[in-house]
Amino acid sequence: MLKQLRKILGAGRDAPPAGARFLYLHVPKTAGSAVKSAVGRSAGAGLFVTKPHATGFADLSRAERALETFITIREPVSWYLSLYNFKMHSESDKGYADMERNRLEDFVDDVVYGRNGVEGFMRWNRPAERKPHVRRMVEAYLERDAQARMGFATLNLLFYGCADWTSVLAAPEPHALLSANDAAMISVRHVLRQETLGADFARMTGGAVSDIDLATRVNAMDSNPYAALIDPAAVAHIKQADRFIFSRYYPSHAN
Repeated sequence: MLKQLRKILGAGRDAPPAGARFLYLHVPKTAGSAVKSAVGRSAGAGLFVTKPHATGFADLSRAERALETFITIREPVSWYLSLYNFKMHSESDKGYADMERNRLEDFVDDVVYGRNGVEGFMRWNRPAERKPHVRRMVEAYLERDAQARMGFATLNLLFYGCADWTSVLAAPEPHALLSANDAAMISVRHVLRQETLGADFARMTGGAVSDIDLATRVNAMDSNPYAALIDPAAVAHIKQADRFIFSRYYPSHAN
């Protein structure tokens, strides 16, 4: 009886608010703050549930999964560079600019190539005690030797977008698995691209909201100062390691 009561109470706690239709899972550095801010100011705010970085699709309740779930993504080379730029500037209060091994080349070693294990990834996720979801992602990634088969951008797509993300990590050919079964493997209902966010968002909502202008906000974002500095070999590695994202969502950027 006690177990049933806990289950009932838990289900109520995880139930979306009445009237909610869409649920947003926030992949880092994909205009998620712009999405949340625009949604929060909208007259249609009650249609949306937004989740923090720590929540992936696998963490959602059954009731939450029944909503029109969506994530935003970004072209992978741009995503890595934006992540580095954010760490070095927007997150300067966490000391990235003052730590040892903080050059773009060091970031590429740690996060693009994954050469320094869990601690290499966690070096860029301070304070580590507030980022247990990142450690959980990376430990599963390395434990299954998935780092040799896919990039960190793809890991983020899986964590936020797939109910069974750890099984994809274990697959001998995860890109082939995703390409052949993306409709089944990608659990979120909608994957919106930052580069066409306004149009993708409008298509998803189908006119349900009229006062959200994401295109202007995203188009106003500054270009990345590190785009000309990344090693071409690292770019080639990213295009191979994150090739599912390129082939499925950015085919014109694949070469």
